[in-house]
Amino acid sequence: GNGQEMYELREELGSQNWDNMGIFRTQEKLDLLAKNLEDIQARYEKIRIPNPNEVMNTAFTDYVELGNLILLS
Repeated sequence: GNGQEMYELREELGSQNWDNMGIFRTQEKLDLLAKNLEDIQARYEKIRIPNPNEVMNTAFTDYVELGNLILLS
């Protein structure tokens, strides 16, 4: 995995939440979201964080925030 994958995964998470947990919710959509979140979580755990800056690694901060978004979803 790489940093780019992390940002793509974050976009996918946002789309999945909007499409399946947005204004018009059904049990079928919520079930689909739960299944998709399992896949997103598995892919999240395989991401490698680039460390281009030893002083402040903003990619790591973004990684932690993405993990929190997955948990809240």
